[in-house]
Amino acid sequence: MSNSESFNRPLETDKLAEQRIEDARLRDMFEQRLKAYRNKENKLETVYSDELEIGMEVSETVEVTEDLITAFAVFSEDVNPIHVDDEYAKGTRFHERILHGAYSLNVISKLLGTRLPGVGTIFGGLTDLNFHAPVKVGDTLTTYVQVAAIGEKGKVTFDVGAKVGNVDVVTAKAFVIAPRKKIEPNQSRPES
Repeated sequence: MSNSESFNRPLETDKLAEQRIEDARLRDMFEQRLKAYRNKENKLETVYSDELEIGMEVSETVEVTEDLITAFAVFSEDVNPIHVDDEYAKGTRFHERILHGAYSLNVISKLLGTRLPGVGTIFGGLTDLNFHAPVKVGDTLTTYVQVAAIGEKGKVTFDVGAKVGNVDVVTAKAFVIAPRKKIEPNQSRPES
């Protein structure tokens, strides 16, 4: 390439440089999570249907960051500007970017499928889903699942939701079929 060609090439803008830095940070975050998954660092538990008790609960707490919002937008493909565009968000009633409501639903599903009841759980659905308040950068979000009712054949109802401090931001009822203990050959299945 001649000097005149390199001289005439457009210079990288500050915005492009910022995007490259953000892209690198998101790639690093993804690689760390993928490594943890591959190394089985994520907690996998099982509480069988006959071990469940009303009131049992598990939760997960995260600090909401711009990176978390951006990463969820990328993975979910929900790039609504209320989540990803500072200028757009300033003109809304929230005045800033907010976390996707679906993020809490994702964590609820994760808790039900990996912690309580855990591995082997079949998700049946949600009812009475309500989003009460926005979640913003800097908020500490606690997502929870709590056993509300235990039915026959492993059918369990959970109170689920997310809070920022003492404020409910998401509430719902979740229905699952909890895993039953593995039956060994020559062992009959107990009635339940």
